[in-house]
Amino acid sequence: MKSAVVALTLVGVTIAPASTSGTPLSGADRRCFQVSGPDDSLALVNLTPISGPGAGHGLLVSADVVDPAPASNVNFVRPGVDPNLAASVVGADGGLCYRNWLGDIDLVVDDLGSVVADAYTTATPNGEPLRVLDTRIDGDAMTPRQRRCFTVAGRPGDAALVNLTPVAALGAGHGQLVSSDVAEPPVASNVNFALFTVDPNVAIAPLGADGKVCFVNSEYAAVHLVADHLATIHAESFSPATAAGTPHRTIDTRADDAPIGPDGRLCFAVAGRPGDAALVNLTPVEALGPGHAQLVSSDIIGAPLASHVNFAPGSVDPNVAIAPLGADGEVCFVNSEHSTVHLVVDHLATLRAEAYVSATEDGTAARVVDTREG
Repeated sequence: MKSAVVALTLVGVTIAPASTSGTPLSGADRRCFQVSGPDDSLALVNLTPISGPGAGHGLLVSADVVDPAPASNVNFVRPGVDPNLAASVVGADGGLCYRNWLGDIDLVVDDLGSVVADAYTTATPNGEPLRVLDTRIDGDAMTPRQRRCFTVAGRPGDAALVNLTPVAALGAGHGQLVSSDVAEPPVASNVNFALFTVDPNVAIAPLGADGKVCFVNSEYAAVHLVADHLATIHAESFSPATAAGTPHRTIDTRADDAPIGPDGRLCFAVAGRPGDAALVNLTPVEALGPGHAQLVSSDIIGAPLASHVNFAPGSVDPNVAIAPLGADGEVCFVNSEHSTVHLVVDHLATLRAEAYVSATEDGTAARVVDTREG
């Protein structure tokens, strides 16, 4: 089997223009498509569900999976654009399927690349996500500064990809995923939340000696948490951002009050070798208007038809992006032409070059579906 990691985005602000055609999804529709990854690989894809006024959620699965177990990659409660990374096994026909629940949406899909077959382990035998935590079941919300640990498939030192969905928050806050071996998390975040938001994001963290990873809530507000394990990257196929396996905050443009203007480009170094692929959490904040942006190798001068994050005034919507390191060891955030925005960057991990294959020869994303056209 192949496997795919996909990022999903909701609508309400601008999205990069269309390149392929299709028809919108409604209700419980299922939309399948092909990605570039070879057989038995874990494909990395950016999915953008563009929602209308109704609430709903969606899940990415193998084309071989007809009736998936409860899990989700994206949630939408109002019109908006909220990208998120997802992981799922690709079917024998090279296909992945997005399964919609409730709400009418358009769907945009950007193929990023794939992790080779012997570099990862799926969360379940058929490659579906596995729901490992839902605090709503027992009504025990996570209080400020609380830590909740859970077991995922893999060996100590492997890196778990987990979809985190904070829900029913009593106020604004943030949280992060760390190894159970980490006592004090660093200044970083994987998810942000506020009253009435449902904003999932993918996190990556090494498994501790006990085979667990831990979600650590910030000091600000109580929140419920839903966690879906997507896949686990083998220890020899990646290098963590720090020796402790925690995220590393590499950029915060608010510190110097140096926002990124329209068509702006900001490059930065991350741990790894040229040709390795950096997994980076991008959080656009304090936007002056709607817009979108993407992460590319520093070797890329322009930017393709694709996006990793979308933003608007008042939004705080992180998403995980992946891009190969350029010859200078850097990756670059490329803003769209629409609006000025501040950026917070947390480097999560780097996939070794021999474990990752980009969707295109130059390492950029390839847009494979856009139902807004046609």
